[in-house]
Amino acid sequence: MSQISFPPGSIIKRPIEGVIKGKLIYHTGIYINDDRVIHFIGENALDSNATVRADSLKSFSSPYPVSDVKILAEPKSVEHALQVCETAENHLANPEGWNECYNVRTHNCEDFCKSCFEVGYFFTPKVKAPITQITKYLATALGAVVTAATLIIYKQIKKRKSNTK
Repeated sequence: MSQISFPPGSIIKRPIEGVIKGKLIYHTGIYINDDRVIHFIGENALDSNATVRADSLKSFSSPYPVSDVKILAEPKSVEHALQVCETAENHLANPEGWNECYNVRTHNCEDFCKSCFEVGYFFTPKVKAPITQITKYLATALGAVVTAATLIIYKQIKKRKSNTK
């Protein structure tokens, strides 16, 4: 067992290999206990044949050290933690709707964790899982478009002013 431990029912994340070491993109899972993580993963990136599986924390973190695994969200109470873990265990035992249904936008590891985390009466705005990665990508892309448009407009205005002199 590793020396790092997280509260059971936590959503944990680790960097994804080959991508700016977890700054924008990361892999998520539900920390259960006893060095066990349940997550939704494929053998290759964007693998539509991804499956729900349980791994040790060390296997989950691979190829990075366990110290690179961070908490993304903690359960709000012991009761919530129990429900999150139970939901993850149910998905592991009955993976219908998950196994071989991976979609980078709508059915990914983060969606799996959210489906476990946002259970029962805990699904309220106060206990929502963290912002999704796809939302971050879209916000970043929108910011880049707005910035580019602003620069183009600024250059056009500057050019018109210099032409009228």
